Order: sequence, then structure tokens, then C-alpha cells
Amino acid sequence: MGRSEQMFILQEARKELMRIIAFGDIHMQAGRLNGLPGLPEAEQVLVTGDLTNFGGRTEAEQVLRAIERQNPRVLAVSGNLDRPGVEEFLAENQMSLHGTGCIRDGIGIFGAGGSSPTPFKTPNELSEEELAAILAGGYAMIPQARF
Repeated sequence: MGRSEQMFILQEARKELMRIIAFGDIHMQAGRLNGLPGLPEAEQVLVTGDLTNFGGRTEAEQVLRAIERQNPRVLAVSGNLDRPGVEEFLAENQMSLHGTGCIRDGIGIFGAGGSSPTPFKTPNELSEEELAAILAGGYAMIPQARF
């Protein structure tokens, strides 16, 4: 196989790739995401919780709107330091992955927010059994995913 054939195959393979950027533990510091390499170009943004620092829906909305100004393709879960209003906001805005799943370009994406119990008694803690059931529910929603 010649060099030009190899380059063609590589270019074709890149067409199949999906650029996903994932991050969490923002804790109300959305300004730190400015200039994050790859954020504006990503085909999917996954926020893995702790958008706020013991905040609710108002604080989460501030953070998520700042992210959306850079890239509107956002899916998220709430973290253990996010109050219940955060998950409600995510669900109302079709951003939540908590106990649900979706398929993007053949890739199955699902999740669970919160955390297992901690010694700190944070606002969004779930038992291992609850987390397992939530994840199973999300996974069940993506049977047609290729990956």
C-alpha cells in the first residue's frame, strides 16, 4: 500500500470519528472553560457533575448557559454537590443523562448523577443499588448503539 492510499484511508477513518469532550467539577467556575481546547468544535459535550458548589437550578443554569455559548451540544448529570433542582433543570432542558440514554453517531451515551455515599453527607448521594438501577435504565435505552 502506497503513502497516498494510506492517507486516503486515514482521511476516511477520520470522517467516522466523533469528537467528544467531557469534564466536571466546575463548581461555578465556568469562566475557566474559556479557551478550553476542543470545546467549540466538539460534536458532543458531556458534563460529569458538580456544576455548582451546593447550588440549585439558578446556579446550574448560569454554568450551563456559559458552556452553551461555546458549544450548544451539551449533555450532563448532576454531581454530589448539586442540589435536586439541578437535575430538574437538566431534564427540563433535554440535557440530562441521569437514568436515560441517547445515541449520537452510533455511540450510546448514558449516565447517573450524584455519587455513592460519602462521609460528608453531600446533597446528592445515592446507594450503590440505586446507582446500579439508574445506570441499567440508561443502558436499556441504547440497544441500537454500535458502540
